[in-house]
Amino acid sequence: MNLNMSLRGNYPFDKVFEIVSDALADGVLENTELQAMFLLFEQITDPIANACDCTDFYIQGKTFCLTGEFKYGQRSLVQEMLSKRGGIPVNSVSNKTDYLIVGSLGSDAWVAGNYGTKVKKALELQKKGAAIQIVKEQEIIDILAD
Repeated sequence: MNLNMSLRGNYPFDKVFEIVSDALADGVLENTELQAMFLLFEQITDPIANACDCTDFYIQGKTFCLTGEFKYGQRSLVQEMLSKRGGIPVNSVSNKTDYLIVGSLGSDAWVAGNYGTKVKKALELQKKGAAIQIVKEQEIIDILAD
């Protein structure tokens, strides 16, 4: 990691560097430190594995951005269903985005990794304190079907 300090300032390098450096500072890798590393690596490799529990998912007046392909139907149909319930669609993720909804079918554009730039941007903004919730499509299917 020290040989790649040029990556500093980029997610997930900073987080990995911090947690590994802290864990190894005393020369002993404790089980709690190892578990924290495993959790971080899981979040990096599958950032929506532990996406929000949508029992408190409110659409009215909230901004949402969609990414990926949806089992429910075309992205435009999902946008329309959320808009009919008072949601405000946006095309890109920003500090003003309330929800990033990730389609369960993925996307051809994600060939370089598990998720695309919208998920990466949401994670970066979350790290800076933004309240963006990353939501799996399957978590909102009942809301869309009503």
